[in-house]
Formats: sequence, C-alpha cells, structure tokens
Amino acid sequence: TEGVLMAMASRLIPAALRTTGLALLLTGIGLGRLVSSLMFGWRWQSGGIDHALGVFIVAGAITIVVSHLVLTRYRNV
Repeated sequence: TEGVLMAMASRLIPAALRTTGLALLLTGIGLGRLVSSLMFGWRWQSGGIDHALGVFIVAGAITIVVSHLVLTRYRNV
C-alpha cells in the first residue's frame, strides 16, 4: 500500500528532502495509475477484454518479480 511505501521511502530520503521526495513518490504513483487505466481501456477497446486482461496479467507478474528483486536488495537499509 502507499503507507508502507512511504514508510520505506522515508528511511531512504534525507530529512531535508523528505517532503519533496514523498510528494514526488506519490505523484509518480498517481501518474502510474492514470497511465495504467488509460492503457487498460485502450487495450479493452482495441482487442477485447480477454486481450486486455492477458496483457495486464503478464505485466503484473513481471512487476511482482521486479519488485521482489528490488525490495530484497533494500531489505537491510
């Protein structure tokens, strides 16, 4: 969730830049959600629901693997 991500980011962002860093992080999350919803709608319109779900299931699986790799790297930070 965003709260967990913000807690993790707070440990990595220097105190003097924490507010700006967290604002940029949440802006990135919001933009990612916007782009994701637009792409899903476009895929649904152009290829149907089966195509849209297939693309996003694969993208979700890739995201889980990449997130696991990144988070295990920063586990002890």
